[in-house]
Amino acid sequence: MRNMILFLLIFGFLSSLYGSGSAVDFTSSNLPIVILDTNGQTIPDEPKIPATMGIIYNGPEVRNYLTDPYNNYNGHIGIEVRGQSSQSWPKKQYAVETWNASQQDIDVSLLGLPVENDWILYAPYIDRSMMRNVLSYQLAREMGRYASRCRFVELVLNGEYQGIYVLMEKIKRDKNRVDISKLEPNENSGDDLTGGYILKIDKPGDPYFESAYPPPGQPYYANYKIEYQYEYPDPDDITSTQKSYIQSEIADFENMVAGDFFSDPAQGYPHYISTPTFIDFLISNELAKNVDGYRLSSFMFRDKDSKGGLWNMGPLWDFNLGYGNANYYGADHWNDFELELLKDQIGSDGFQVPFWWYAFFEDSAFTVQTRQRWQDLRQTVLSEEHIFSFIDNTADTLNEAQQRNFEIWVGPGEYGGGFWPVPDIFYTFSTYQDEVDYLKEWIGNRLAWMDEHLAKRLDNVQNKNLARGRPVTTSSNETCCGNSDPARVRDGKTYTRWSSGWANNQWIYIDLGQTCRIDRVVLSWAHEHYARVYRLEVSENAQTWQQVQRTTNGNGVIDDRPLTGASGRYIRMYGEQRNSDYGFSLWEFKIFGEPLSALPEEQINRPDGFALLPNFPNPFNPQTEILFTLEKSGRIKLEIFDVNGQHIRTAAEGWFSAGRHNVHFNSSGLAGGVYIYRLISEKGQSASRKMVLLK
Repeated sequence: MRNMILFLLIFGFLSSLYGSGSAVDFTSSNLPIVILDTNGQTIPDEPKIPATMGIIYNGPEVRNYLTDPYNNYNGHIGIEVRGQSSQSWPKKQYAVETWNASQQDIDVSLLGLPVENDWILYAPYIDRSMMRNVLSYQLAREMGRYASRCRFVELVLNGEYQGIYVLMEKIKRDKNRVDISKLEPNENSGDDLTGGYILKIDKPGDPYFESAYPPPGQPYYANYKIEYQYEYPDPDDITSTQKSYIQSEIADFENMVAGDFFSDPAQGYPHYISTPTFIDFLISNELAKNVDGYRLSSFMFRDKDSKGGLWNMGPLWDFNLGYGNANYYGADHWNDFELELLKDQIGSDGFQVPFWWYAFFEDSAFTVQTRQRWQDLRQTVLSEEHIFSFIDNTADTLNEAQQRNFEIWVGPGEYGGGFWPVPDIFYTFSTYQDEVDYLKEWIGNRLAWMDEHLAKRLDNVQNKNLARGRPVTTSSNETCCGNSDPARVRDGKTYTRWSSGWANNQWIYIDLGQTCRIDRVVLSWAHEHYARVYRLEVSENAQTWQQVQRTTNGNGVIDDRPLTGASGRYIRMYGEQRNSDYGFSLWEFKIFGEPLSALPEEQINRPDGFALLPNFPNPFNPQTEILFTLEKSGRIKLEIFDVNGQHIRTAAEGWFSAGRHNVHFNSSGLAGGVYIYRLISEKGQSASRKMVLLK
């Protein structure tokens, strides 16, 4: 008895502190009213229990009364608590299935939404504007992407008022939701097997398979993996053949991203993904600075080969911590790209971003398309006027109900259970209008920042990185953990890195091949393992070095260092003092500037033996110069092959003198793609290189 009394006292205290569905004078609403009755049962996490649901909705601009008949739905449901972190919050959200009397699914239309049987009653709690999810999904639909349709309602559960909820569509394969082909268990071959599929990257839960590629941040988070969960077909329905197929498709996709032909129009990512859907997904998550974006509640889907067979990104899901509503990983402020912050700051929570997002983010063509899409959307869907109008109209619709809602749940400016991620500024608010005004202010600042920095990012990726593909020399390399390859700092991939030995006074330099004017250097440091003190140096001979800049307060992430009047063939980062006990670690070492001669480097350097040099330009269309050097006179043959090894053409054959030679190659009659050119001498010497024909 004493334990029961103690429990009731604690429950009463928590209820008064955090809110608990206590009595509210609720008789009518301008919103639809949803009434649930579980016949005294407690709603579990799973499985769904039988209950009844009635919906009162008398139409637009018509008031709804508790005494009105159930005129939108009146019938059976199955219901369970849903969510992960949100399950610990006092205001619960629910998954609902519409049933008949025999507890079988029935498709119905609720509040004008397309017919289905799976629904969600989302409980806005930590987001006290109560509209972050609804706003994100509305903008996505206006951008031409499917996202859950939503209706604000007020909820009564077992006779107790529960506040404002959002009736939403569950993400599901359906002609009115994720419109891809239905995949039956007996479809295990041919075109049937190829689609449709929905996968989800999320917290551990449903059955999954792992990516073969670690997320950025390895090896320090070596136990963390990217998990692809089966969303459709359902884990209970998907066959082993279908699992094997979709795993192989993801493996092919990831191998392509990690391979040499990632950006190739014929063999690279345009052949695997619907690029516009990835761009819109990125824009939506970056606009909101969604701290869970990319790594949690991230869906992707694929239809049959006969219907395109490309991976699509989406639908969007879970933005309640977006738009400045989280105090970690830089999500509260409107500056910076969240994708970069997640790579550089993500820590012990273990929920990582797939490596391929960084490949897309660094790709020139992807960035050009992203910038153009952003500019187009800013004139329409993402105009400040349009977004603010939606927010104001939604706030006006909720104005009456929000007062009742905050009588029983944590209101603006108050502390509550589960509110640990909320930035401190939210505790300075005192009214619902404060929440709305801040949401608008934050979005206005974010729009302005992205206007400026998407343009800057485009300039960066389009400017030539002089270090790309150049020789790299280091003082030492980390001997464990697979980070010993110095070439990773100039491979254009921000998800691969080099690390030095675990000591101070270590260096890495890049040979630019000729003397260049150096305008700026960009060092992308690995999380925590950066140089607190380092210097940038240039040289003409890699022996005598001249310091051009020294940093004594390095703080990691990305150091973008402008240099004035610097020039040299070699540029070195000399790390004097580490931030951690490990080595100096760089994702990328980028050098921007201009060769002091307009001629390609291969026409400047003196020949040194038998060598096949990079063609110029590369990529090319339709002509390029193939360059090689011979130490002694002799017969050579220069041949062209496709990537399958089939001989295409002989570009040159005969007697050539010692020295440097240029062979003009015209690609007329050839399809766009990757080709191999091979130089063979009469002494059996040979060398091969790749070139890319763009058409």
